[in-house]
Amino acid sequence: MSIGSSSRVLLGLPRKSVTLWSGGVPTLSLPKPQGKFKRFRAELMSHSHTLAPLNTRKRDILDGMGTWGGHMSLEYEASLKHGAPVPKIEISAIGHCSDQGKRPSLEDRFVIEQLTPEVLLCAVFDGHGGQDCAVFCAAHFSNHVKFWLDRDQDLENVLVESFLGINNGFSKSVVFSTRFKEEETSSGSTATIALLRRGTELVIGHVGDSYATLSRNGEAQKLTVDHVPSLTSEKKRIEESGGRVTTDSLGRPLVNARLAMTRSLGDTELKHNGVIALPYTRTIQVRHGKDNFLYLSTDGIHDVMRNQEICDVIGNCSDAFEAAHSVVQQAMSFNAQDNLTIVIVPFGSWGQGSRSSSIFYSFGRSFTMSSRYG
Repeated sequence: MSIGSSSRVLLGLPRKSVTLWSGGVPTLSLPKPQGKFKRFRAELMSHSHTLAPLNTRKRDILDGMGTWGGHMSLEYEASLKHGAPVPKIEISAIGHCSDQGKRPSLEDRFVIEQLTPEVLLCAVFDGHGGQDCAVFCAAHFSNHVKFWLDRDQDLENVLVESFLGINNGFSKSVVFSTRFKEEETSSGSTATIALLRRGTELVIGHVGDSYATLSRNGEAQKLTVDHVPSLTSEKKRIEESGGRVTTDSLGRPLVNARLAMTRSLGDTELKHNGVIALPYTRTIQVRHGKDNFLYLSTDGIHDVMRNQEICDVIGNCSDAFEAAHSVVQQAMSFNAQDNLTIVIVPFGSWGQGSRSSSIFYSFGRSFTMSSRYG
């Protein structure tokens, strides 16, 4: 996807300035304008410069966001609305890395797309039983989101409808596939989707066991819940739908002795047994003064690395691209067995809150718990 360059603002502040306040705390200082503030705002909006660090005293200005040193452009309208700087998340700043690992083929897919001037989409799909479902979802999911964005302002509703729509679309493609008639099963995929609107409203939707994790003040906060048969509510739905939950020789609970997740896209032949495509959704207000980054990852990474370990690796990198490759390399050094994919979205406090001390890793969890077919 190509995007145009955006205007950036140079704030080289004189000692005498006007300070904007939010919640009793000064958040942004602006040069005292000649005449009315509206005149200065128009001048601010019409110029294009590079964002530069501020060399003013703390009592004159409190940034607390990290964007000044990170050379990030601003979301003007959102910044004025919130009374604090809101960075514009450029696609070019989003890091990503996907590797086949030790698998015979790469079944992971990811998408990063600016859907509208206000809405950014990031997604990861972890396929199983072949790559067909993940490929289909990566190709068509954004179209479903665009369709519903024109009809509903509630982003959680948009994601729910998009998940159900893409699942129905794949099911139809399977029914009309000649190859499917020769096989007993179809492929499936996890899906973890993040929509970011105007730089502050973050909405997550997911099925399966891929992760969405937020780093706030350097601490990992998992935003998703694994849809696995060991969850009482998930197991109950499977059994009430005529499915079976059994445990294999490795101790993994499986649906119909085959699938280690209870919600997914695809897996058409298991839908009547309660393996649904209805996503878990949640909304988070991004706090750029505290939030370092968001990452979406497939289980090839988090099977061998804990969330905090991943956040520590990312936090010690200079940019999101370096961080994405570093995480994948670290996971592979821990003998990761599955495909590995990660997408990293930098927020206002990128580079702040990282741990400077030595990082000790647990060398991960057992790859045998990976949510693939049994």
